[in-house]
Amino acid sequence: MLMICGLYQLFGEYFETVDGSKLEGISIIGAYTVGRDVRMIGNLTESSEQFGTIVGYENHSGQTFLREHVQPLGHVDADGCGNNGEDHTEGAVVNHVIGTYMHGSLLPKNPAISDFLIRAAAERRYGTFAPEQNADMRDELARLDALAEHARAVARYAHAETAPRRVGGRRRACRVGNDSRLNPGGIMTDNNTSNNTNMPDFGEGLRKIFLAGVGALAATAEKGQELVNNLVARGELTVEQGKKLNSELAHKANEKSASLKEQAQEATQTVRDAAAGIKDQVQQTVKSVVDSDDDADSTPVDPANAGSAK
Repeated sequence: MLMICGLYQLFGEYFETVDGSKLEGISIIGAYTVGRDVRMIGNLTESSEQFGTIVGYENHSGQTFLREHVQPLGHVDADGCGNNGEDHTEGAVVNHVIGTYMHGSLLPKNPAISDFLIRAAAERRYGTFAPEQNADMRDELARLDALAEHARAVARYAHAETAPRRVGGRRRACRVGNDSRLNPGGIMTDNNTSNNTNMPDFGEGLRKIFLAGVGALAATAEKGQELVNNLVARGELTVEQGKKLNSELAHKANEKSASLKEQAQEATQTVRDAAAGIKDQVQQTVKSVVDSDDDADSTPVDPANAGSAK
């Protein structure tokens, strides 16, 4: 079972509100939660012995404290985030129950957790089993895992650069020092001559996955380029790869802008055409009514029947 945020809290012993009231939980997880005035909000990464690196997003004011015997889902490096902002724990695992503050969405971003939950459900229903995989299937899974790991690297480094954190009632951004490979404007320059020769080629499939990840994290083309530059500064990408990706991000931004403009023009023309059609219909209806009245007024009256109405 997977419990996120509020349900994670209610699977514990109790939730104590800011005013001191207690809401009893169902005590599946040995933990309790205390409400606070300050929320912990931002992108989050954690290290898990069972699932490796987990990426997601947290947004909660309740601070959860685990009992000594309870295993956390993972650990965070920074203060002011995770279960309570103090002990660097995040989430909890009790048998096949996972509680966490990681939104994200959690399962698509962390397939190891998805596999764990699916396997637990399948084994409960059908018993233990060995996955049937041939060499081609294993190779394909390895390829997809490599693509996913590079895409997740975007989330990890974006979090390290920009994730807001609560510290002492205030929020701060976790920032990493400037790098000489970035000029004051944040644009990659040619003065970096060191390339990571161990880095694999940036293939077509990986490029698409990477650009999709950057696009999901960056609200503007400028922000996307900043994320790429940060990856280059850390050696995750070569300078040449960074230049190519930045160029493509700018190109895609221009294409999107042109597409939106074209859609707006088409929508405007559609409205104009509809308005013109309605105008013609109204004019024809009015003309029909007027013509009908004129015909009624011009109809001659039979003198023999003129007095029958008296």
